[in-house]
Amino acid sequence: TNEELGGLTSERWELVGSLTHAIGNWQRVLFLKLNQETTVFPTGPDERALLLIPGISFSSMQPNFITGFVRDAAYYFELSGSPATLGSDASYLRFYARGERVWRFGASPWSLRLRGQVGTSWVDDFSELPASQRFFAGGDNSVRGFALDSLSPQDPDAPAGSGNKGIGGEHMVAGTVQFERDFPKSLVGVAFYDTGNAFDDWGTPLEYSVGVGIRYRLPMLMLGFDVAQALSESGRSPRLHLSITQVLR
Repeated sequence: TNEELGGLTSERWELVGSLTHAIGNWQRVLFLKLNQETTVFPTGPDERALLLIPGISFSSMQPNFITGFVRDAAYYFELSGSPATLGSDASYLRFYARGERVWRFGASPWSLRLRGQVGTSWVDDFSELPASQRFFAGGDNSVRGFALDSLSPQDPDAPAGSGNKGIGGEHMVAGTVQFERDFPKSLVGVAFYDTGNAFDDWGTPLEYSVGVGIRYRLPMLMLGFDVAQALSESGRSPRLHLSITQVLR
């Protein structure tokens, strides 16, 4: 995988083994990941790390196109880490969770969608943490009005005008309040407020934005087009966002 995350580039290969178990309406996954990663920083030097990452995740069951199962809520929780005692080049513990729920207003065409994400990590030396294990915010499914993964602590040594200088954070929070209205021909109009950030200090202010959009509802997917305006930073132009998401009720 070669991936840009904020101002970083992650060049990595991964070998993953997992065991999946259905427990009622939940799915549990036990996994073990071997990660060899090179992180390219805006001002260098590059960092290379070998990680052995055990972890566990719980998620609500996925929608099913064949049976017509459509859920009104979706949740995901993951705990992972990489202890130096197992030979990893970085020692850390990482927790990430996200949730989304839709409430219908009776028989009316209106509904309310709430979405939230939180991530936190405990690490001996954050500078040793590879890009893929850091937190970023911003983008279609985070804080719209900001570019994908553009919200995080900045590299203080990067020259001015060098573009995105984000190097990721130890923690992240993001949330959305979105009102939706059904229209004929499977169209849905939305108005939303997003807030969030990725940071090292929990006292860091959150960014926020507002916007409107339109959705086209397919049997198990929704195609979205949004226009969002960042309000927490002046001088920013509106941004267009395209998204493909699973249908919730």
